[in-house]
Amino acid sequence: MGLLSRFSDAWLALTGKDEVKVTLRPSAEAPQPRNRTRAVARAGNGGLESIITTKLPSSKLDWAKEAGDLGLNSIIAIGLDWYIRNLNVGKLVIQRNVQDTKSDKFELIDTHPLLNLLRNPSPGVPANTFYGWITQDLKLQGNAYARKVRKGGRRSEVVYLQFLPCDMVTPKGEPELIVKEYIYMVDGVQYDIASEDIIHWRYLRDPMDIRVGRSTIASVLKEVAADNQSSTVSYSLLKNNAMPSLMVGPASGDMMVEIMEEDARVLKKRLQEDFCGDNAGGIAVSTAPYSISRMSMSPAELSLDELRRKPEERIASALGLNCMVLGLGAGLERNTYSNYAEARRAAWEDGMVPLQEQLCAQITMAMIPEYTDLQEDDIVAFDNTEVPALQEDESLRVSRATTLYAAGIIDKAEARKMIGEVARTEDEGINSQTGVGVEASAIPPETPTEPPVQPEPPTTPPTPQPEQKATEVELEEVKAEGYKPTSGMQSAARRALQWKKEGKSGGTLIGLTRANQLVNGESLSESTVLRMYSFFSRHEVDKQATGFNSGQDGFPSNGRVAWDLWGGDAGASWSKKIRDRIMKEREGK
Repeated sequence: MGLLSRFSDAWLALTGKDEVKVTLRPSAEAPQPRNRTRAVARAGNGGLESIITTKLPSSKLDWAKEAGDLGLNSIIAIGLDWYIRNLNVGKLVIQRNVQDTKSDKFELIDTHPLLNLLRNPSPGVPANTFYGWITQDLKLQGNAYARKVRKGGRRSEVVYLQFLPCDMVTPKGEPELIVKEYIYMVDGVQYDIASEDIIHWRYLRDPMDIRVGRSTIASVLKEVAADNQSSTVSYSLLKNNAMPSLMVGPASGDMMVEIMEEDARVLKKRLQEDFCGDNAGGIAVSTAPYSISRMSMSPAELSLDELRRKPEERIASALGLNCMVLGLGAGLERNTYSNYAEARRAAWEDGMVPLQEQLCAQITMAMIPEYTDLQEDDIVAFDNTEVPALQEDESLRVSRATTLYAAGIIDKAEARKMIGEVARTEDEGINSQTGVGVEASAIPPETPTEPPVQPEPPTTPPTPQPEQKATEVELEEVKAEGYKPTSGMQSAARRALQWKKEGKSGGTLIGLTRANQLVNGESLSESTVLRMYSFFSRHEVDKQATGFNSGQDGFPSNGRVAWDLWGGDAGASWSKKIRDRIMKEREGK
């Protein structure tokens, strides 16, 4: 410990004042605290305890103190763990609007120095850990901070980000709406950090200071305290072998009998030895009459399971999640496969996606101006196209797009956008009511006026065409607008569409959409190719089922029809090669 640190700690302990001030150099890392006691590392905004300056309604208790360390509550810990485990399932990208089209097109930039920084934000700290710390502070305290550490002086290149505990940072400035600097207090030393070097995430608003946020957890402190207490009671009962507290005394009718203190001590010890711990259920024999009175409720009377359900639901809801996806008792009783799928999707849509958007919005404001080659309207975003929970409702989106297109409510371009495809200029203004004779839509309507392009019905049973593998030459047919399908993929898709015309089962609306794209030779986007790879990876097991191969009973099986709608074996090989190439390029850059 240096002389300055010794002096500052001693002065702080004696006076309670922060007299030591240091202006932190942009290239210097902010020191981490040696002692996190409140007396030494006094928080800037004081954390949750200082944010809640009034008592909760109908109560005189300090519920921030009653709730204690929020991170030690099991429900909150499970919720935070869910966020941290799933946050990086999506991939950070830069989204750029395309100005040369009337549609809401945008392109995703997957390689850039900023993305390299964001995907490896801090030396020695994995990305999921770093963003986990940010998420924890934001969810529990309503504020989170990261500092830009630069290569040299002010305005120089940002080389990495440093996490700063939110309870040690205070925004300062005049007037109150403008933050000119941030005060970082550690071990009695005050470090002044310029506002442009701080990324400040905040949620809601502290009524005492609009410059800092407030957590939704502040509204469920009673529930946190109740859950903590119910856990303690449950443990105490179990430790006592589920026996309620008892009072034992001499049975003497209406007469007052005084028992000696030593006799009482011996009796208590004997009863504990006979009825508690490993001897639970034992038999005690007494030579004197005693009366036993129960002093507390039994576990059944307490209904602890029921008491814990409401805190579980409210605390999970404050985190933006549901009990079912967290595996808590309040949700497990309603758990079925379909319900869980819906719960998982809801957790992403109501919890994770808003968190991602909040993180990215602040990163965009703070980091995009640091790079001269980025445009003002570029934004940092999470690409969630490969998130399984969000892909599950793709069939619903296709079904809705199909219905709206068939009714003439939306045009072909809008239908493409609804299912995640790139809208084309030539599709604008074309719908099922006006598009007769136009190229087949990527969206097969339920009552089509423009049927998909199909081969003429054969006069003789069709001869199965050999499936072709994608060759290196075919793979090189990559144009600026996307990846061209191979002839083998078109043959498989055409064969599957013929099966569907004959009334065979198998495949979804998404599969029909993909088959029409392949038959029409449409260029496929990178995200579509990756979806194809994901489909084939998931459905590889279908090839083991009876009826998948020609000559087997039940041919073609549902799985075979779906498989060929996506391009068959040729599509599986083709999408894998392109996916491997994409991954290799990403790793190289």
